Amino acid sequence: MRDAGCHFLAARNMPCGHIIRNDGCILALLHLYRFEKKEVPKTMKIVIDRSNCISCGTCWETCPDFFEENKDDSFSQITEKYRLDGNNAMGVPTADLEDCATQAASGCCADVISVVEE
Repeated sequence: MRDAGCHFLAARNMPCGHIIRNDGCILALLHLYRFEKKEVPKTMKIVIDRSNCISCGTCWETCPDFFEENKDDSFSQITEKYRLDGNNAMGVPTADLEDCATQAASGCCADVISVVEE
């Protein structure tokens, strides 16, 4: 048998998974996947304690795309587009609104807006 004494080498300069014989012939191509630990992006959630809101307007003036005044009770609420499960007191801002939503929360004089990162 010609291949009985053949030694297999892992190809160092070839893409992952190539196996070659010592005479240079490609014997097999294995599909190996490298699993890398990828950081899962954190989700920012904004929560308004509407029962303690004093309707100062700081949040909807600071970040009008994310916060608005409720027409019925004058308290702050999350705009419909960003509400979590339809709840007007909880929402998830898009990446481009995270900074202004955070600024609005820190500027709330009644301290009723919380930023939660999950």
